[in-house]
Amino acid sequence: MKETIDLNTKNMKKSLLRMALGLLLLAGINTSVSAAINDDEEETLDVGLYLFHFNRDKTALELWFCNRTQAEMTLPDKVYYDAPSKKASLTPFGSAKAYNVEKLDDRTFWGDPNIVSITLPASYRLVGSIVFKNCPNLKTFVAKGKGVIFGDNLFVGCKALENVTMDASQIGPHIFNGCERLVNPHITGTLDYIPDAAFHGCGVRNLDFLPQSVNKIWAGAFTESKLEGDLVIPNRINLMLNGAFSLTKIRSVRLPEGLKELCSSMFGGCGSLTKVTLPEGLRSIGSTAFSATALKNINLPNSVKELSVGAFYNCFNFDSIHLSNQLTRLEMNTFYNTALKHIYLPASINQIDRRCFDRCKQLTDIYCFSTIPPTADDQSFYDYDKPTVHVPAGTLAKYKSAPAWKKFRKFKEMPVGAGIGEARQATLNAYRTGDAVHVTGVANGCRVQVYTLGGQLVGETIAHASEATLQGIGTWPVIVKAGKLTQKLE
Repeated sequence: MKETIDLNTKNMKKSLLRMALGLLLLAGINTSVSAAINDDEEETLDVGLYLFHFNRDKTALELWFCNRTQAEMTLPDKVYYDAPSKKASLTPFGSAKAYNVEKLDDRTFWGDPNIVSITLPASYRLVGSIVFKNCPNLKTFVAKGKGVIFGDNLFVGCKALENVTMDASQIGPHIFNGCERLVNPHITGTLDYIPDAAFHGCGVRNLDFLPQSVNKIWAGAFTESKLEGDLVIPNRINLMLNGAFSLTKIRSVRLPEGLKELCSSMFGGCGSLTKVTLPEGLRSIGSTAFSATALKNINLPNSVKELSVGAFYNCFNFDSIHLSNQLTRLEMNTFYNTALKHIYLPASINQIDRRCFDRCKQLTDIYCFSTIPPTADDQSFYDYDKPTVHVPAGTLAKYKSAPAWKKFRKFKEMPVGAGIGEARQATLNAYRTGDAVHVTGVANGCRVQVYTLGGQLVGETIAHASEATLQGIGTWPVIVKAGKLTQKLE
């Protein structure tokens, strides 16, 4: 509470000082060398165009206010002050002591239409919040100090900002929000995270500008930015929070190898996104993580244990997925309004929530590998007439009598081997390298699947340019199936 009162008092005094200074200027009074106000704890200096304030220890100064701005400005780094005479100047005089200017205070240049370029000398260690908010013509910002702390909302709405040079130890939330012309900021320093909405609506096209020290990206950091093309997120990034890259124009993304959690709405609304490479070891995919994207297919690593609500909601082109064999539940709206034609449910799935496959109008085949029908809701599926439910041999009666499943009209028992027939050598050209399966000489668009000998699907993809590769196959031997051809790989 005391801190809040102190802050309010400070802001009130600051406003009164600004008002008094304005009145002096209107009266034509020269305030170039004077001391303004003293009290028990504070001392404010009015020096030329600037209003300064001592820090608590009275060892350095904060720049509070500028009376008159110009297009190009380099802010003062020192003020010379003689306490006995209460005189201050930007140039040395008499026995005056030099004080460094270390802080640019909150709101100092907020909305100023005159500034085009501004430079902060190396003495500045802290730049407050909202300092340049809505400065319509600010084009260039240079901070010469090392390890500077920059406050929140610093350049919000600076639509003309193009050139930024800074060495930072910390930047605040929303710092470049709306800076649509800022394509390639020069940021160095020891940043370890990019804060909330830092580059929301910003002009950056890729992540090349991030300092090597950055390992975390907070919520909405790049939402609605100009990120585009193929996005490679550095492997040093170990945490990304909700919606970090949502509503961007990226076409593909490769996620960091050590990432364990893909948070909610991470790529939601990325309407150009067609390809995602997920790392082995990923454990969870958050709600609406890929909703409303242009994804056609995806392979979930077998490390994934959680696939949250609406993960692929409204992915209109989405027609193929390899589900992890560690998933136990498919949550509400996970595949709502997708183009899935075939879905292969691993034996681990024991629950399918309401509307999981709602509006999947192209679904023709559901392959269930569990001998116990998964718990399902009457609205888990959209159409109960067209799809054929394929079930393990000997389980047909169980599925036909199970809640929700009994609504389906068409069932088919899969023979031993989960419906892929006896493993046989054929003309299929399949081979193994490490944990990868490679298939060549198949038709473009051919569905390639990899099963365990027990019939569990462990990989699925679509052949392109007569080839297909499935990474991360963690169990051997396997059966590779492409069209009507199968081959066993040891």
